[in-house]
Amino acid sequence: MNDNRKTSTLNLDDETRKGLRLFAAEHGLRGMSTVITAILDRFKDESGELDRRKLQCFLDGKSGELK
Repeated sequence: MNDNRKTSTLNLDDETRKGLRLFAAEHGLRGMSTVITAILDRFKDESGELDRRKLQCFLDGKSGELK
């Protein structure tokens, strides 16, 4: 699977692509859909729903590193 092709359809810049690849490598993930799902799972609240406020803070650079 060509990750460049997959991420380019998401209109991601090179730095974002590099960050996604690094996250994938650090967590042993393969495939962009798996990587994106793993990232989104980190922003779910106690009930399992996506906490859009936490996600937006992360995207705005206000929440520090994603671990």
